[in-house]
Amino acid sequence: MNKRDNKPWPQDLYNLFKDSTSNDRDVVEFIKTTLPDTEGRLFDAKGELYLRLPDSEDEQKQRAKIIKTVSALANVVDRSPYRFLLIGFQEDGTFDGIQKRGPAGGDHIIDTDEAELQQLLIDYLEPAPDVERYEINQNNKCGLVLVIQPVKEPPSVVENNIRIKGGTKSLITEGQVFTRKGSRNTRMGNDEFRNLVDRREQILLDKIEQFADDLAQVAGLSPEQLENATLAVSPSDDEDAFPLREVITTDPARDVNEKLKIAVKNWRSTGDLASSLNTVYQYYDHRQELDLTNQDGERLDKAEYLIQSSIIHYLPGTEWILKYDGDEERVYRSVLDQVDGNNLQMIEHVLLVRGKKEILEEIQDDPRLDYHSSNAADYKELCDRSPESRLREYGAILTGVSIGQSEYSLEELLSGGTDIESLIDDAVKKGRQTQPKNTKSTLRKLELIRLTQQTPN
Repeated sequence: MNKRDNKPWPQDLYNLFKDSTSNDRDVVEFIKTTLPDTEGRLFDAKGELYLRLPDSEDEQKQRAKIIKTVSALANVVDRSPYRFLLIGFQEDGTFDGIQKRGPAGGDHIIDTDEAELQQLLIDYLEPAPDVERYEINQNNKCGLVLVIQPVKEPPSVVENNIRIKGGTKSLITEGQVFTRKGSRNTRMGNDEFRNLVDRREQILLDKIEQFADDLAQVAGLSPEQLENATLAVSPSDDEDAFPLREVITTDPARDVNEKLKIAVKNWRSTGDLASSLNTVYQYYDHRQELDLTNQDGERLDKAEYLIQSSIIHYLPGTEWILKYDGDEERVYRSVLDQVDGNNLQMIEHVLLVRGKKEILEEIQDDPRLDYHSSNAADYKELCDRSPESRLREYGAILTGVSIGQSEYSLEELLSGGTDIESLIDDAVKKGRQTQPKNTKSTLRKLELIRLTQQTPN
């Protein structure tokens, strides 16, 4: 490879994947001749990677390696919007192809469903970076390039443990943050973590400054006048009023219903949904006491806000879908304006279970939603099947659900003999306490099963 570490090669390489006139030969030649001489901060080369292996400990080691590598690349502080994991390439860019595909007896990453890879990242990283997948075929050799985008609010943090040897040895641990040092994945040091936190704070400050500018326009004051002004705000029951008191007050909401009312008002004004998974869990936890009617008893903004907030955090929002009496399809179309490559899969799972073929066709035809993680083209062909048959297309659901020491099969849960709402309560409680691994995955499965049970044939 040539030494072009200071050149914009990441953008050039990404453009090759998007250019309909380029081919795999162009990509292989570019990687060989243009990338820096050794693995660096923005790319890593691997000969082999597996998602599933016959030996459970070997499989866990491979999964931990994927999570470490992808999160490390995503956490690198760099202006480039793209980082690359090259599979089937040597460190110097030579394309050997994948050599051990098959003999290891497992499922190589190139042979597994793309959705399964994205699901792995979502289950173990918060936030999970968006990953695009491109297969390479050249001279009867095959390889894979994963294009990794940095998360919008870094860092990407490990949120669940992977352990082997009966739980005595940790491969990755909740709370760890990885980055790249030269060609190595490494735990992030204090200075690097501080840099990423500073970067996140700057993103938030930029948003606050923009909000202040917008607020100044609403109030009819310049930013300087607004900064020195004493604002007296009277209460209002107008559902369409700008939530100025709620925005500038430092007093906490008195209860979860007031918190929801404030959040919905802010959403109407700014378009901002629930910012954290813990907030979504809190609404789930208090779902029996939430009043989802608005002041006039007719508008359905609260339930819609909760549906959209759940989906962007990769949860189905079944509780709120079942309580929503308005135009369900309109809500799904609205949430499509909020999704990225990660949570697009979640809305597609919901649409599949609900049999919304027309919206899946719209996703397939929308260039804004042309993510490699999308299964809309396949899912739309399944909508004539029964809800249970459609649910089984979500591969992760087939393994059933684990809560504590208890295991529940998919058939057992679908039969109606198990109280799914009680299991949801347990999953939400554990999620708020940030206890066991895969809590979000468990809640996601339970909600999809419940949604299937409530969907007519």
